[in-house]
Amino acid sequence: MGQTAPDAIGGSLPPPHRHHLLALDGLRGVAALAVVVYHRRWWVADDSDFLQHAYLAVDFFFMLSGLVVALAYERRLSERRLSFGGFALLRAIRLYPMIVVGALLGAGFLGLRGVTTHDVGLIARTIAALPFAALVLPVPPGIFPLPFTLNEPSWSLFYELAANLAFAACVPWLRGRALGVVVAVFGLALVATSLTFDGLNAGWKWPELYAGFVRVGFAFFAGVALYRLHGTRRWPTFALPFPVLALALVAVLLPSLLPAGNALYDLAMTMLVFPAIIVLASNDRAEGKWNGVMRSSGELSYPLYITHFPLLALSEMVLWRLHLPNMAMLALSVVIAAVAALLFSRAFDVPVRKWLGQRFGRRG
Repeated sequence: MGQTAPDAIGGSLPPPHRHHLLALDGLRGVAALAVVVYHRRWWVADDSDFLQHAYLAVDFFFMLSGLVVALAYERRLSERRLSFGGFALLRAIRLYPMIVVGALLGAGFLGLRGVTTHDVGLIARTIAALPFAALVLPVPPGIFPLPFTLNEPSWSLFYELAANLAFAACVPWLRGRALGVVVAVFGLALVATSLTFDGLNAGWKWPELYAGFVRVGFAFFAGVALYRLHGTRRWPTFALPFPVLALALVAVLLPSLLPAGNALYDLAMTMLVFPAIIVLASNDRAEGKWNGVMRSSGELSYPLYITHFPLLALSEMVLWRLHLPNMAMLALSVVIAAVAALLFSRAFDVPVRKWLGQRFGRRG
């Protein structure tokens, strides 16, 4: 998942870029919330026919990440003021504390299930899988059938980290038309992938891991291309208010799976609509009454995304006993996950990143 923090130690981008990021932060939070509801969509409709395209939020995150990482790091990497190792260290400090929290929460849920069902094998496999989950690496299929079983949403962080490292390694060669060639090649691969799977909901199972590399390859480097276009004559100046953009993003993720044309829909949203939304959000001067909402949405987005899956499972172990109406279950589950994620972020993630930044950040 992309995030707009420019580095791991709490620095900020100088004007005029700061206001460009606030609307993108807000949209990132909207997309994260859509993913949370998607993972409990059966509480809304019995046939789960709700927010069926919310998996495209991952492609939106990838594209945001490409733009923001390029904005924050490309010049320093190109001028060799930031080494590849320093970049990797900063990204690890930014992402890994909450990845570890998500892995521990997932292990806690599976461990509790193993205890309550007296399944010693499940407990043993959970312990064996924990180091892989904490490093956001695929769990060997001999342990669990899915590569990211302990915390399923972490699969996208695996690909995002890979794209981040590839970008840092290739910055000297991503000049001029080279970046366009990279985006075009991944674009063609994305078309083939979408047609193969009848959409882009792929990349989180063992047989289809290659699809994840295709999705992040196109979206991330398309985000880098958007960064390159920013400030040029080709960059539109038109902007839309944040509420309009948020509704547009939700509208993209809302439709049911299409019996025909689902692959084309996903391609159109990823290749055309998402770049347009990002451009319009980047032009928002963030001078209105929505600034606080956008800021809070951005703060919550990453911790909620990376912890919501086990948090939902853990909270529902208790909520099931209350026999609440479906919508009440959904609302309570989402609120509990959001509050817990925010507490983990402020009580653990922020101070840990601050300490790590002070201890190791200068190496970057």
